[in-house]
Amino acid sequence: MIQEPPITQGDTKPRRPVDPSAEPERRGCANPLLTAVVILALLGMFVMMLGVAAFAGYRDGGVVRQTQKAVALYGTMDGQATLAWRNLDEGNYTIARERCVYIIGINAQYPGMRNCVSTAEAALNATPTFTPSPTATITPLPTATVDTSASTSTSAGFTPDSLFNNAELAYQQADYETAQAYLEALRGLDFNYRKQEVEDRLVDVYLKLAAKYQAEGKLAQMVVVIQRARDIRNIDNTGWTYTMDATNLYLSARDYLNAQNYGMAAQVFRNLFAIGAINYLDSKTLGCEAFSKAGDTASFQQYCQ
Repeated sequence: MIQEPPITQGDTKPRRPVDPSAEPERRGCANPLLTAVVILALLGMFVMMLGVAAFAGYRDGGVVRQTQKAVALYGTMDGQATLAWRNLDEGNYTIARERCVYIIGINAQYPGMRNCVSTAEAALNATPTFTPSPTATITPLPTATVDTSASTSTSAGFTPDSLFNNAELAYQQADYETAQAYLEALRGLDFNYRKQEVEDRLVDVYLKLAAKYQAEGKLAQMVVVIQRARDIRNIDNTGWTYTMDATNLYLSARDYLNAQNYGMAAQVFRNLFAIGAINYLDSKTLGCEAFSKAGDTASFQQYCQ
């Protein structure tokens, strides 16, 4: 039976009936053990989050360190590559080759370095050191003019006159590589000997060799002799400067493609096509391959469809 609380005089506030069998009302958490478990669980999650964050920081720090190391290494190689190409331009072929070989030893796929080595070696092989031969016969041309002030014999038995005459003879026989060798030796012996005449002949020889190497597919050798001709005088009116620029872009782009650096290959092929050399050798085929593998849809649609 439910008893109602007594009503005191003047108390008009309604009251809820009291059930004597009901448990008294409890406030707060009724189970201390459960509270402790919850707190420990939260604490464990917090500690775990700290550990994950610390590991991520360490991992990311390691990635950063490795990236910095790679950047430093490639920065060094980039610097060496720049110096190597400068050495080639200056005619320092031995040191250029050494720089390029060093880079290949670190990264065999570094773009352009195998071309650098072949260019340097071609240049070194194209400039032989003259030594006297017991059977060598020097036949001066009838039109040769002897400058007695410049006819001092060298230690190898050659004189400026004999070098010039043999160069002329080789030129008339269309033996341009031999003519080149004699003329370069002459400039090394006496730079001012019949200077204008020697330079005219040497530029002509270089460009004839460029045509020969181009026909034979010896692109590195072709670039070397064109650059040598341009070092003597401006040859822009011959068209060979354009050919050299296109060839350098082509070789660089092809090296990037072979190294599977498709992004850089696509970029260089775009530069090559921008100068109108899309049909230079197999540039279009290789360029379209680079665009496809680099995901360069715009360039592929522009040049390949």
